[in-house]
Amino acid sequence: MIIEIISCPTRRGNQAKSARLATLIKNGLGITPSIIHGKSRQFEVRVDGQKVVERRGIWLTRLFGAGYPDLDRVVELLKHRSSTQKKTGGR
Repeated sequence: MIIEIISCPTRRGNQAKSARLATLIKNGLGITPSIIHGKSRQFEVRVDGQKVVERRGIWLTRLFGAGYPDLDRVVELLKHRSSTQKKTGGR
């Protein structure tokens, strides 16, 4: 399972959120995700190249720094996905 966190490097708070999520994933799944610089206001998580979580909201929500996924829920989603892949023999 290859996990990538893609986020805007210049957006205030994105670097901290990315680092926190990377730590949560490492502690929860034992996998060290890659942190990749993305486009302006971008924040998403990809597993094996497939987008599974992204920042949402209308332009006003995003302007005020909201719309980020709950990081603990992201880890739970990834744990579920990992256990499902193991059961089905996936990567």
